[in-house]
Order: sequence, then structure tokens, then C-alpha cells
Amino acid sequence: THSLTLAFIGRGLTGFGNAFAFLGCMRLASSWFLPSKIALVMGLVVTIGMSGGVASQAPCQWLVSHLGWRYMMLINAFFGMLIILLIT
Repeated sequence: THSLTLAFIGRGLTGFGNAFAFLGCMRLASSWFLPSKIALVMGLVVTIGMSGGVASQAPCQWLVSHLGWRYMMLINAFFGMLIILLIT
């Protein structure tokens, strides 16, 4: 974006969505696991989430350098929609 205000709004909306995803994991953990194990489960959720971010950096960098950032985002969106279809 060319507007810093719009970038702040977009980042805020991203954080808002991530907070709800994390709260969803907390809700599932509280109903599936014993109270004494919730801290461990939530630590694993955060670790898996961060590991996904770390593991995706190399493929994304390769796609950006070979195809450009726009095509990388389209490929990323395609895989996101594919995952959503597989989950539902």
C-alpha cells in the first residue's frame, strides 16, 4: 500500500484474526485435555505455528525471486483454499 494508515489497519485486522484463531485453539484444548495439560498443549500450538512460519520462508523467498511477489501470493491463496476444502 502507499498509505501508512492503511498498512496499520491491515496489520491490525491480521492480528485480530490471529487472536481468534488462537482463542479457538484454547477453547478446543480446554475441552479436549485435562486442565493440568493445557499449558503444554498451548505451548505446542505456539511452537507448531512458529515452525510453520519458519518453514515457509524458504519456499516463499524462492517463489518471489523466480515468479514475483504477486504470483507467490496467488499460489499461497490457492493452497489456502485447497486446505480449507480438505478440512470441510
